[in-house]
Amino acid sequence: MTQYQAPLAASLVAKWFIRRANEAHATDLDNLKLQKLLFLSHSRYVHTVGRPLIRERVEAWKHGPVIDVVYQEYKSFGNSCIDQSLTADGPWQHLPEDVTDALDNVWDSFGVLSGWALRELTHDLGPWQRHYDGSRLHVVIPNEEIGGAWPMFSTHAANRGAEAAALRRLQELRMKAAALPTSPLRVNAGGLLEDYESLAHLRKEATSLLS
Repeated sequence: MTQYQAPLAASLVAKWFIRRANEAHATDLDNLKLQKLLFLSHSRYVHTVGRPLIRERVEAWKHGPVIDVVYQEYKSFGNSCIDQSLTADGPWQHLPEDVTDALDNVWDSFGVLSGWALRELTHDLGPWQRHYDGSRLHVVIPNEEIGGAWPMFSTHAANRGAEAAALRRLQELRMKAAALPTSPLRVNAGGLLEDYESLAHLRKEATSLLS
């Protein structure tokens, strides 16, 4: 049995998402998006399990709910994708099942959205808007309100329907493109044509999804 039990250090949960993004060849996991995925996971876990997922407090900042210690850890990346190499057997890969259930659900439901889209979501729904005060710093959002907001977030994810399916398919196409062999160079004409046609097919489908 794993030695890790919730509530967990937010930094540990953050590394689970960074590792998952690396596995998916995602290139948009910046600090903003990471913060919102952590918040949504915390919301789901509090709602379904009845206790906090993370031990640090969640605060109402200008751009939505934030866990300060994670923000400080990754602020050097600015608006860029977090570039951190994590091993497959680190502690972030040995979390209890109830935790990974929450994280998997949030990644599958919201991981395809941009950080800014998640910012807008947590502005429009949930307790952030009741607690944000531009004249005060480090205003805490209570865990009870965070957990109580999960049904709204879950309904939003379910209602995205075709949009969510298209975004997931785009992610799959990105992973397929990243997995195509690029080394060593295929110098024969047939090999080059095969590579071109594979990429062209993926590009055509991605374009149709975006139109």
